[in-house]
Amino acid sequence: MPDCRKLLVVDETETDDPALIGEMAHMVAESVDGPRGVSPLTPAERDLYGNLLLLCRNHHREIDEQPLHWTVERLQILKADHEAWVGSNPNYDAQKVRDDITYAGYVDEWLNLCHMHRWREWSSFVLSSGQPGLEKSVRDDLTTVVSWTVKRVWPRRYPELESALQNFAVVARDFIGKFNEHCETSRIDDDELITKKFYQIDEWNEERYHRLFDRYEFHVDLVEDLMLELTRAANHVCDEIRNNLLHSFGLQEGRLSVMSGPHSDMCWRESVVQYSKAEKAGAPPYPGLQAFLTARADRDMNFGSGSEPA
Repeated sequence: MPDCRKLLVVDETETDDPALIGEMAHMVAESVDGPRGVSPLTPAERDLYGNLLLLCRNHHREIDEQPLHWTVERLQILKADHEAWVGSNPNYDAQKVRDDITYAGYVDEWLNLCHMHRWREWSSFVLSSGQPGLEKSVRDDLTTVVSWTVKRVWPRRYPELESALQNFAVVARDFIGKFNEHCETSRIDDDELITKKFYQIDEWNEERYHRLFDRYEFHVDLVEDLMLELTRAANHVCDEIRNNLLHSFGLQEGRLSVMSGPHSDMCWRESVVQYSKAEKAGAPPYPGLQAFLTARADRDMNFGSGSEPA
């Protein structure tokens, strides 16, 4: 019986944080060819709280090697029974569990709205060929994340996590706002938006052309730098999820990365961008659009700096 009720979290000591010694198991597998993997659930839905179980190592192996016996329906009953048992424990902190479930639901929704499972794929469209592009669905969902974050009823148990999510929303607002200033529907795909080359003019005027081209390059650099900042902000949220809510979150996948290029050497580069300790010490790490125009030059990676040319 997988509900062995072994202790899966070791309490913190004077020198160390609490240790999670259980393993996170999927009722419906992460991939279609895994145990109980045939399901209409999307890749993102397979990693949501409702599809996860915390098990000891032995029973994790048992349910994955005996999927015909341990069906999704049976595991759902097992999870419900275990949660009821935990709730009857006299040492059970009901408020903390309610708060953690609230946070878990928020994180799940945030992951979906950010298209987190496809982050490198959609962000590379922003950082490619000097003409930022964005899928309409990603643009719309990032727009939603801004108002969604503002309207959350925060439990106030993990202020660092809440601040990281709010920081992400502010970056998303400025990123989408700047991208929207000069975007149009792609001629190749109606579901994609592309930055308009607004320096292209009908009647030749050399002075106006060069002035518009300088503004175009500034705009492209800023949109790309905001995409990098959005990735830093997302990595910051993931760190705070691990620090406050779930130690094992995203450890298998690692940090979010971006692909940019082609660069001057005609190569594409994968980069992991993050806030430094000093930047995280700021409140919040993202200083707002106006201050970011100059602050981006001191980030771990950037494409431009300074204010828009006249």
